[in-house]
Amino acid sequence: MRQRLWLHIGHGKTGTSALQSALLAGEGAQAGYFYPSTGRNPDGVHNLLFPLKGDTYNAPQMQALMASVAEIEAHSSGRPVILSSETLCAAPMAKVTALHALFDPFDTRIVYYIRPQVPLVESAFRQFQRARLSPRHTAIRDVAAYFKARQDGFDFEKNLAPWEAVFGTAAISVRLYDRRTGSFHWGRSRAHHPRRVLREQCADCGSVPECAAGRVSCRGIKGFAT
Repeated sequence: MRQRLWLHIGHGKTGTSALQSALLAGEGAQAGYFYPSTGRNPDGVHNLLFPLKGDTYNAPQMQALMASVAEIEAHSSGRPVILSSETLCAAPMAKVTALHALFDPFDTRIVYYIRPQVPLVESAFRQFQRARLSPRHTAIRDVAAYFKARQDGFDFEKNLAPWEAVFGTAAISVRLYDRRTGSFHWGRSRAHHPRRVLREQCADCGSVPECAAGRVSCRGIKGFAT
């Protein structure tokens, strides 16, 4: 039986920081999982392994990824492995394909948390406001302008497309994030088809009618239509 490897790919603002902090605090020889230190920043996020920029991984980035695999093989003792970075939900096809080849020795599963897109956009905009330092950001002064500039990033189906194409639907678990309760149970998938979960979430969100036909899109979210 191959060793299980969980790739937590986001989405940002779905409790990712709380989850990563908990994984960091709970790691150790007695933990029921292995949380690699390679490419992990002090907050417990593997963003250094999975940089957002670029359509492919360059040579130094691939070396870091291979170092992470070496750490897993040397120190995980067969325990389930978790790598967590919300940047992964924006990974293009070439990067996802490279990760599939790299993690071929493992039973790799993809976990993607989502939430209704209106509060997600609002939460992301608040974080953007707190971090807004560059002059090029000054044109984005309200949430509508923010959404217009970044709407593709909130299209869940688009984000999942390369993962589904490369790893297959059976390897993907889409989970609905509830800020009040969380939902961080790695070993017990609800086993819903990812697109079914996306459709249910989109219907609850109250987005465009196409959602009912199975087409998930962020482009017509109430309050942010462009």
